[in-house]
Parts: sequence; C-alpha cells; structure tokens
Amino acid sequence: MRENEVYIGGLSSPFVGRGHRLGYGIAMTNARLIGFKSTWARLTLLAGPAIAAAGGIFYLLQSAVSPTSISVTNPSVTILGTLGTLGTSFFLIVYIVGPSRASHSSRIDVKKDFEVRREFVRGIEVKRPRSFSTGYVTIDVQSGDTVKIIIANKNVFRKIMELVSAFYPEVQVRP
Repeated sequence: MRENEVYIGGLSSPFVGRGHRLGYGIAMTNARLIGFKSTWARLTLLAGPAIAAAGGIFYLLQSAVSPTSISVTNPSVTILGTLGTLGTSFFLIVYIVGPSRASHSSRIDVKKDFEVRREFVRGIEVKRPRSFSTGYVTIDVQSGDTVKIIIANKNVFRKIMELVSAFYPEVQVRP
C-alpha cells in the first residue's frame, strides 16, 4: 500500500472472475481499485468436486473389497459429510471478508492483475446476478479501456457493491 492510502477492503472468491478465469479478487483503497488473481479462491472452487469424488471412490473401493462393509460408512453418510464440508467452505468463502485486514493489502500488490486509480475512473456500472445469469462490475477508464469483473453469487455481489460504493459513490446499478 502506498503512502497516504487508506485500505477500504477487499475479497477474493471462486464466484468472482475476469475473462474466463474464476477465482479472482478485488481490493480497494481510497485511491485505487485493484484486481488480483487468487489461487486460493480457484483451488476452493475445485475442492468441492474433489472431496465428493474422494468420498465416492472410498465407498466404491470399500464395497468392492468386502460385500459387508468394513466400517459404518454408507452412501448417505458420505453425501451428508460432503455437503457439510461444501457448506462450511461456502460459508467461509462468502462471509469471511477482510475490510479490516490492512496487512492483506500489502500482498495484493504482488498478485495484482490490474489497477485503476480513482481519478482515472470515468464510471462504474454494476449488474446484480440473477438465477440463470451472472452479474458484473464494469469499470470505464478515461483512456477508453474497460475492465469487466464477473460475479456469480448474490452474497458476494452485496459485499462487492459495498466496496465499490465506498470507492466510487456515483456507481450506476443496472436492473
């Protein structure tokens, strides 16, 4: 973080993306909006299917080795355990946001994908995600460039909307 900058907040999530890449993050100071690649969020996106596959493979192997189960594992326990793990991961991803974690801001500069200074922003437009479509944040820069960040979750959208509104109060919301 640069001198005289105040860290507003930031988040990374598997439900945020840029281009074809999901697992992305944004952070804001009073002077800059920063987009960064988040390996953690990308791996979290893949963790759910990996856990489910591991549970299914374990159950199939156990059934193939012994017609009578070695342990008390049955498909419903495996499914419930997987859903519990996915639910916990989802909660941590969506609700653990670090607006008060100023130390997090120093690591963002290393991973940054783009940076837009506040005085070069011509406008910001956001669209809320719907049941069958994603939302987005579009940042128009004075140079004519446009940065588009995709949002695929309503809870993440609310958090991003809070951050964007604090950074650029003139934000336009599309229905």
